[in-house]
Amino acid sequence: MSDLRVGMVGFDITPRIHPEFGAWGTTHTMTSIDMPLLARCVVLEQDAQRLIWYGSDLIGERTPKSDALRDEIAEALDLQREQIIWSTSQTHSSGALPGSAMTGSSVCDLSRQDPEFAQQEGSRFMQSYIDAAKQAIDQLQPATILAGRGVCDSMSYNRRLPMPTGGVKFSRHHLEGLQSGKFFDPTIGLLRFEDRNSNPIGAIFNFGCHPATMINNSMVSPDWVGTARQFVEEAISGAPAMFVQGFLGDVLCYHIFGTPAHAKRTGARLGKAAAEAMHRLIPARTAP
Repeated sequence: MSDLRVGMVGFDITPRIHPEFGAWGTTHTMTSIDMPLLARCVVLEQDAQRLIWYGSDLIGERTPKSDALRDEIAEALDLQREQIIWSTSQTHSSGALPGSAMTGSSVCDLSRQDPEFAQQEGSRFMQSYIDAAKQAIDQLQPATILAGRGVCDSMSYNRRLPMPTGGVKFSRHHLEGLQSGKFFDPTIGLLRFEDRNSNPIGAIFNFGCHPATMINNSMVSPDWVGTARQFVEEAISGAPAMFVQGFLGDVLCYHIFGTPAHAKRTGARLGKAAAEAMHRLIPARTAP
């Protein structure tokens, strides 16, 4: 059994803002940038088996669109679709990728676009993913894995509030939502990759909650994920950290339909808890 090898890079996927048609040239309601949209690429390799895993500040796509993105990357890297994992944070403030029907917002008419600008944005976007994978492949090195958990029970809640007369209410308030007694998972899943000298290569953190603070907002933003990631990366000496969305379902963040300041405060709650737990991880085996 050969050593597990890992390479990991971070890259910026912030859209350009079209003067009329907004983010990506597709989402005219989104006209400014709050925080950059970022993506992370992890390459895992063992015994000639290679996996490319992306985690991005984007709303999710329907399966055919996700598969088309995976196919384009796989072809460029001479790999198979099954070797490409496409993960998104589900942020409701990323805008719609060119060719997408998913905006993260319910108030944008995607038929109003600049096709040439959108095509340029789409090409620029895909090239950044291909280049990131190549860079991560070049950085492949023997690695160890440390794993563990953190807990953050103060930034999410289950929105399904049962009503005394029957049925449920869509709760938009954290304190009200907590009265439902409905389940939400406060666990933060954590992995850290280290080189042979115990220096961090990067990390993965996982939590289940909608990044919906800035839904229907005019600003492009990773929502609370961006701030949480900053705390995790500071805890691993600036190495890249990839957020992987969990089973979010009916789970909402502390503020919904809020402001950038609200998103940053919520992200700080999760980020501080994840950063603290990052120092308590224990070695995990790297052989199947």
